[in-house]
Amino acid sequence: MQRWYSRDYPSNLHPILSSTEQALIQPHRNPMHVAVWLLIICAMIYCAIAIGGYTRLTDSGLSMVDWHPVSGVLPPLSQTQWIAEFEHYQQFPEFQTVNSDLSLEGFKRIFWIEYAHRIAGRLVALAFLLPFIFFQLRGYLSIAMSLRLIAVFLAGALQGWLGWFMVQSGMVNDPSVSQYKLTAHLSLAVLIYSYVLWLSIGLICGKLRLKLDGSNRLFAGISFCIALVVIMLVSGGFMSGTRAGFVVNTFPHMNGEWIPDMLFSLTPLWANLFENVIAIQFIHRWVAFAVVGVITILWFQRFSMNRSATRVMLDIVMVVAICQFSLGVATLVSRVQLPVALAHQSGFVMLLSALIIMLRLIVTGQRDGTMHTDRIVGS
Repeated sequence: MQRWYSRDYPSNLHPILSSTEQALIQPHRNPMHVAVWLLIICAMIYCAIAIGGYTRLTDSGLSMVDWHPVSGVLPPLSQTQWIAEFEHYQQFPEFQTVNSDLSLEGFKRIFWIEYAHRIAGRLVALAFLLPFIFFQLRGYLSIAMSLRLIAVFLAGALQGWLGWFMVQSGMVNDPSVSQYKLTAHLSLAVLIYSYVLWLSIGLICGKLRLKLDGSNRLFAGISFCIALVVIMLVSGGFMSGTRAGFVVNTFPHMNGEWIPDMLFSLTPLWANLFENVIAIQFIHRWVAFAVVGVITILWFQRFSMNRSATRVMLDIVMVVAICQFSLGVATLVSRVQLPVALAHQSGFVMLLSALIIMLRLIVTGQRDGTMHTDRIVGS
C-alpha cells in the first residue's frame, strides 16, 4: 500500500518540513505539545462561535447591558441581584419596545444564554494565555512563533471589544444590533479560528511528516474555494444581522422569481449589498451555489489522481459541502428553525476547516518538493 506520508527523517534534523516552520518551535522541544494546545483553542473558539449563533437566534444578545471584563465573570447570585439586573435591563429599548411582557424568569433565560457566550470568550482567553506563558517560560517558542501568538491574543482582545461595540449598537432607539458590526464580530472570530488551525496543522505536518500531493490546479482551486467561503461568511453575517432568512422561504426560486424585482431597490446601488434583505439573501444563495459548484469540479479531479489520500480529502470536502448546502436549504424553507440553523452554522465552520486542512497539507507537499504541474503519478 502506498503511503502518503513519511516519518523517516534523519535523527540530526528537527522534525519540521520547512525552514519557516522550523523557526517556530525550538529544536529541542516537541511541536506536538504546542499543536495539541492550539487544537484545543480551536475547539473552544468553535464552541464560542456556536454559542454566539445560539445567542443571536434566541434574541438574547442584549440581555446583559453592561460589560465588565473582570467583575462581569460573576452572574447575579441572589434574588435581590437578579431583580436589580432585571430593572437595569428594563431601562433599555429592547424591553420597552420588544419584551415589555417579559417576566423575571424569562429574563433569566435570555441572560444565561448571553452570559454563557461571554464566559466562553473569557475561557478561550484564559486557555490561551496561561499555556502561552508556560510554553514561553519552558523555551518552546521561538521569537517568530511568540509574535504570531501575541498577534492572536491581541486579535482575541479586539474581538471581545468588538462584541461589546456590537451590543451597544442595539441599546438605542432601535433595539437591533448593527449588521455591519455583527458581521465584523463573526468574521474576526472565524479569522482567529482559521489562523490558529493553520498554525496547529502546520506543526503537526512538520512533526509527523504529513503532506498531501496535489496539482497546482488543485492548489488554486482550494484557495479559490476558501475565498468563496469567506464571501459566504460575510453574506451569512449580513443574513443574520438583517434577519434576511425570514423574508423569502422558497427554494430554488425566490417566491417564484429567479431574479427578484426588489433586488436593486435601494439607492445608492451599493446599499443593496448590505441593507436590502432580498439582495442579501440572493447573494448568499448564489455564493453557496458557487462554492458547491467549484468543489464539485475539483472533486472530479480525483479520478485522475493515483494518490489515495488526496482522493479521500476531496471526498471529505465534497460531503461536507453537500451537507452544508442541504442544511442551508433546510434552514431557509423551515423559516430558520433553531436546531437546523445552528447545524447550518456549525457546518460552515466544518467546511472551512476541511478546506484549510487540505490547503495546509498541499502547501506542506509543495514545500517538500512534491507539487507537480498537472497530475500526480503514484510511485
